[in-house]
Amino acid sequence: MKKIGIQILLLAVLVSAFGFSYAEDVTGQLSDQLIRLHIVANSDSDYDQSLKLKLKDSVNHMIGDLVSNAETKKEAEAIIQNSLPEIEAYANQFLRESNAPYSASAEYGHFDFPTKNYENVTLPSGTYDGLKINLGSGTGQNWWCVMFPPLCFTSDTLSYMPEQSEEYLNEQLDEESFQIITMDENSDVNFQFKFKLIELFENIKQAFHWE
Repeated sequence: MKKIGIQILLLAVLVSAFGFSYAEDVTGQLSDQLIRLHIVANSDSDYDQSLKLKLKDSVNHMIGDLVSNAETKKEAEAIIQNSLPEIEAYANQFLRESNAPYSASAEYGHFDFPTKNYENVTLPSGTYDGLKINLGSGTGQNWWCVMFPPLCFTSDTLSYMPEQSEEYLNEQLDEESFQIITMDENSDVNFQFKFKLIELFENIKQAFHWE
């Protein structure tokens, strides 16, 4: 009986090791190719949330213009990092014109992102490179997006991956990883299971702050 218990424990350890390794592989590929955008509202008040969404619409166009000619993540990353003062000044100008009683700050770094669903792509939770714009105290609900390749620069309800962005990811990711993030309810159950596996282990990592 004790031997069976040890075998079950070893099996659980092996399964966990495989799960973490697989999740790291897929999210690692995505992180290597994507730049995310994270805007954090001052609070959850109607005023602060409304202002966050208005800024989102405005700053999306500004950032979209900045990275429109970037062909690789490295190029887009350099543009964004060099433009941080400009982006922060833009956000603060918007807040002043809106008579907001607080300011904005912008930073580029590694941040935890939750699972995000679009019409034809679902990005698993994980740690991604991204631009983070904090409004005021930065304690309100967040707004998430993808800056590179462009995924959400036109409206509140944009929920599809532009063809150019889809082609870019199809070229950069391995076939299985691309199929996992572009699957739908009709996709092979194996891909659905693998996506849930990635979510599980990435959420565990975030909960325990594992790198």
